[in-house]
Amino acid sequence: MISALSPAVRLLIVGAGLALLTGCSTFSSKDPVPDCPAVSIVDDADRIIVYRPGAGRDLTDIAYEAHFVSYGGSCRYNDKIKEDKKPVRYGSVTLILQPAFLLVPGPATVDPNASLRYFVEVSDFFPKPEARKEFTRTVALPANRAALDVTDSDLEITVPLTEKRLGPDVRVYVGFVLTPEQLQENRRQPAGRLRN
Repeated sequence: MISALSPAVRLLIVGAGLALLTGCSTFSSKDPVPDCPAVSIVDDADRIIVYRPGAGRDLTDIAYEAHFVSYGGSCRYNDKIKEDKKPVRYGSVTLILQPAFLLVPGPATVDPNASLRYFVEVSDFFPKPEARKEFTRTVALPANRAALDVTDSDLEITVPLTEKRLGPDVRVYVGFVLTPEQLQENRRQPAGRLRN
């Protein structure tokens, strides 16, 4: 379950990007469909380590650690209808993303749930607020502290296109929402701590 979000989240973002799967449209099948936009996982935001409350920061203080594994999915190109009712190629592209995480409970796990906050960002539109959307995934931690593979529900992101902004040119980035302390830890521990 995604907290406070429907199973298929529809975002209207003014721009987006991933070489995913194939697209589709109402034009002739003889017309080649463009490649999907490019999606990347941000290097320093691809993992998060959460400690139990307090000042301790050694391995025994870790509540859980999570890593972005992939962002599978597909894309669909949408025709644009002009005032004369004739379709124009292409008015927008819709990406259907399926973020996947590896969640590793730590020795200091107390809360039965882990809360994973992550973002989807479109670089073309910074610093406008619509360039970035944040999501929260709540996951029940297993009693045996086994690692979990978690795949979120489909997130649909529709990106308007123009003659100058074509689908394959758009760039989308995903990563965890981090505190400054967590970001610094990621830079010190490139592989994380529980996976070392």
